[in-house]
Amino acid sequence: MSDDEILHQYLTCTMCGFCRPVCPVYRVFENETCTPRAIVGLAYGLLRGELDVAQASATARLSVSCRACEVKCPSGVEILKVIRWLRRSAWRQGIGPEKKRSAVEYLKKGLSINGKQPRVEQQEDVEVVLFTGCCERTEYAVVEEVFKQLGVSYSVVEQLCCGLPLLLEGLEDLLQEHRQRAFSKLPREKRLVTACPGCAYMLKEADLEVAWLPRFLSEKLKPHQLKPVDQRVVVHEPCFGLRYLNAGEDLDALLRQIPGLTVVKPEPWCGAMSFCCGAGCGWELRQEGDGPKLIRRERVNQLRGAAEKVVTACPHCYRWLSEEVPVLRIEELVRMALA
Repeated sequence: MSDDEILHQYLTCTMCGFCRPVCPVYRVFENETCTPRAIVGLAYGLLRGELDVAQASATARLSVSCRACEVKCPSGVEILKVIRWLRRSAWRQGIGPEKKRSAVEYLKKGLSINGKQPRVEQQEDVEVVLFTGCCERTEYAVVEEVFKQLGVSYSVVEQLCCGLPLLLEGLEDLLQEHRQRAFSKLPREKRLVTACPGCAYMLKEADLEVAWLPRFLSEKLKPHQLKPVDQRVVVHEPCFGLRYLNAGEDLDALLRQIPGLTVVKPEPWCGAMSFCCGAGCGWELRQEGDGPKLIRRERVNQLRGAAEKVVTACPHCYRWLSEEVPVLRIEELVRMALA
């Protein structure tokens, strides 16, 4: 985003405050300087030279990039682009959290954000390629089990970062370099399937054929294959599935296909206004401070009591929320129905 575009975003914002009540960061800190509208003002202050980069970017660093503010904004301010501009400005001045700095250096070397070597299975005669992103293949064990039950032939690409960390930090130049280097390893003629909605979004933005796991399973499942699952679950809808992919209906459709399942959504924090778990699609787990944990506690309080178990369709949401409440991944529910 250029300086002129930042000025346009500032002039577009009416400071109405509609973003405040839906912002997870504001809800846990209750500080006006943490609001999306304040971030727009901070960017303008940096643009005018009235603030230094460290001051202006500190609040932007707290954002979990959930995009709820953009959904609520009546003026259409692209707040996430402003946040990325502030973060990029900080990076250019050498300001950035140490763990994120290490992750970026790993990506420059063609490794995952964890410093691991990507592994790409080369198999021609398969239906799909299972893309695990920066997750370990072991985290996709149930997905592989379900694929085998459904007769889906597949190969696996693991520890190959989709580039989302670079996008969230506003490092677009590095993102383009990473895509050219990393995605050249992917078979272009095969459909990719991933459980991570952040990966699905990034792969789609790179013009690759990709399906988020709920959509793919919904396509493959047939009514006669499924047995009743007598459970009551409350749904945690991932931010990236809802507000980046715009694929909330894919998750809903899959849940409706499972007989016997009672699905609860925590009003009003569901659908387009589903509250972030605090993980920020994995990347913000590395955020310094207590912000992500406080946001998680807020989300857990919204979910707790609605049902015995939470179900989600994002490995990062699963990992983060399961530290406090019992959580099922969507593929585990499908496995129960296929048993």
